[in-house]
Amino acid sequence: QLTLNHQIIELLLLTLKFARKEQSSNTSLRKEIVDAFIEKNKERSIYVDELASLLNLSTAYFKTWFKENVGVSPKNYINRKKIAQAKIDLKQVKNVTHVAYNLGFGSSQYFATIFKKYTGMSPSRYIKS
Repeated sequence: QLTLNHQIIELLLLTLKFARKEQSSNTSLRKEIVDAFIEKNKERSIYVDELASLLNLSTAYFKTWFKENVGVSPKNYINRKKIAQAKIDLKQVKNVTHVAYNLGFGSSQYFATIFKKYTGMSPSRYIKS
């Protein structure tokens, strides 16, 4: 009886380990798909429902899943990616409006607000630094 219980527990632990590995693999694949989509479409506005649809998930579930697995909201993640690209572009182009529109921001003012939120400085100050 004791040996049978031990074997059942081992089987359950192996099953749980496999399920976690499968879930981790699925999470990595989903994140790669999201990253590739953002990279390919960073010159325009990217909507969270587009990302959810890409993964065949509801928007509400996607937001929850993303926050739990990536640590930030999808919109925050998109903005971080765009601001990382903006830092590169600003050093090369040195034109805030041009960079803002190339990254899909509706206005240079909104871009400046988001840029400052993530970097702590305005885009023009960043160019000068």
